[in-house]
Amino acid sequence: MAATAFAAGERRTLALRWLMSLENDADKTTPDGIVTDDYPVEVLVVSKAMARVVSMMENSQREQMHPADQVTAFRDLSADGQTPAQIGDLLGFSTRHVQRCLRLATMAPVLLDALADDQITLDQLQALSATDDHQRQCDVWENAHGWAAAPQHLREAVLKGEVSARDNNQLAFVGREVYEAAGGTFKFDLFTDEGFLTEPAMLERLAREKLHALAQQVAENEGWSWAEGRIFGH
Repeated sequence: MAATAFAAGERRTLALRWLMSLENDADKTTPDGIVTDDYPVEVLVVSKAMARVVSMMENSQREQMHPADQVTAFRDLSADGQTPAQIGDLLGFSTRHVQRCLRLATMAPVLLDALADDQITLDQLQALSATDDHQRQCDVWENAHGWAAAPQHLREAVLKGEVSARDNNQLAFVGREVYEAAGGTFKFDLFTDEGFLTEPAMLERLAREKLHALAQQVAENEGWSWAEGRIFGH
């Protein structure tokens, strides 16, 4: 017989056993009959992912669910085919909250273990999630001491060298459509709603090319022998 695990129902099981232990049948009579060792009990068979969720939902009635447990539960349900919206409806969370937890589920395993052991806070983990690079996440965390471990500084450290899409003059000049058509993409930080350019060097090249073409057009229109465009900063 295959091994069977029970995810919930311990208190109900204990209550039935207590009723069975009573000597007077009248005292252990329920609407469905007297509780004996062959008393029928309804059992719901669910997937492993759902079993984990059911167990944690029961436990959360007594104490708040640990963030690491949430991340693991949402990841398992997602792997089981549930969408963020479906997971949110099932457990009473917003779709946005589920999406953020699923983002954390992709973090370096050692950092997720640290969250479960309360060695890193949820805010710190969210800051480190600004990069997809596991090695960079771990390097920044391992070298973060004192004030450098504050979420703001952790986010700045993992994003060092990245170019923000917010108020980016080159992007405004070139145009998002042109940048994307050339193969440029964006990555977004779900926790700050800020976007970053994945191909800043290409964007600068596109900006130089457009500026050069405009300079040549101005020179031709004005009858100049030459014109040159220059880019200063971003």
